[in-house]
Amino acid sequence: MGKIKNLLFQVFGYIHFTVNVLLIVPPLTYTSLFSTLLLPKMFKRKSVLIGLGVVSSIFVFYSIIHFINGVDLNYYLKSTLFMCFLSFSTLAIYVYLESNLNELAKLFKFLPFVVFGIFVLGIGAYFTDFDHLFWKLHNFEAQGQSIPRYMGLSYEPSYYALSITPVFIFCLLKLLFNVTFRNLGIFILVSIPILATLSFGFFIASFIALVLSFGLIYLLFKEFKRVLIWPIAMILVSLVAVNLSDNAISKRIELIINGNDTSVNGRTVEAFYLGYKCAEQKSVLMGIGPGQIKIIGEEVIRPYYAAWAPIGYSKENWPILSIPNSSAETLAIYGVLGLILRFTFQLFLFFKFKVYRNYFNLILFIFIFVYQLMGGFITSSMEYVLWIFAILPIFPEFNLKQEKKIISFR
Repeated sequence: MGKIKNLLFQVFGYIHFTVNVLLIVPPLTYTSLFSTLLLPKMFKRKSVLIGLGVVSSIFVFYSIIHFINGVDLNYYLKSTLFMCFLSFSTLAIYVYLESNLNELAKLFKFLPFVVFGIFVLGIGAYFTDFDHLFWKLHNFEAQGQSIPRYMGLSYEPSYYALSITPVFIFCLLKLLFNVTFRNLGIFILVSIPILATLSFGFFIASFIALVLSFGLIYLLFKEFKRVLIWPIAMILVSLVAVNLSDNAISKRIELIINGNDTSVNGRTVEAFYLGYKCAEQKSVLMGIGPGQIKIIGEEVIRPYYAAWAPIGYSKENWPILSIPNSSAETLAIYGVLGLILRFTFQLFLFFKFKVYRNYFNLILFIFIFVYQLMGGFITSSMEYVLWIFAILPIFPEFNLKQEKKIISFR
């Protein structure tokens, strides 16, 4: 029976990192649906029941305020029910992963090979009618020059890069803590597919996470390994090398630096501006409520972008309105209070689980914290699973102030 449970865990793990959103309507994922099978086990834990009670109380409190302020009942109920489902599934996944930490660590040992294997499959598919499953053409400069971006059986390159982040950090730390040709090779296997996504959000968040993590560790524990400078130096050298020639990537970097990149602006400054303007329509403090961006956005978001490109941002070309930034989306839906609650809860997790005592947990935690300020969606179950990875003690060998025992890939 134990072997069957372990096998199922590995299967669910590979599904999460490979085909979790393939041919399914987002923001649903296969693992979030599977998590409903774990609810009976979840309800046996007192701490989880307390957590569900707190979450339910918050939903009820907000619902009362939102109904008083006025909402579109159809969209509100649908979105609220999904947020409740997301809360339940996230807690269920947390309980499941916490109960299988050893199996989770084993899963990461083989994921680099699976990730690269699918990438090789994607290269082959690029020349077939199935290329749309692996690749997405993106016009960075809006001048007709489209570049294929790898999205690895997901629905968007940035989403794929984000989902593989824990594997990337794990392989990076394996290499830094035990510099061997084998670990270098495995790190390269994971890095190539992520580089092929051309996800600038991932690159920026990774760089900030590494700098802040190593700096915080030094300030708190006076522990610093010179080898940790290498990934930061490699990123800087790569940026210089790319910018030495005239190409689509270097031109986009120039646009970002000059503040003229529409994609980056739309996920950062403009997202928070529009989130605030949406909340302002009902209550800056409490927000407009779940599902209401589709309604309020017609008065705020569409006119804002239609002023630049009326045809491109018409209802025919952009039927469903959203804010592509989970923090800005929180501001719009739950107001300033909701945003404060969001950051307060994250701060609680940081100290409750002593994230700062483990390299893997700290880097991943800061990465997600930074990423939520420049992308993502409040309904993305994958992002919540990353938060779970960031607080669970999966890899004690990366703990600070202890003897390191490096996991072998063999």
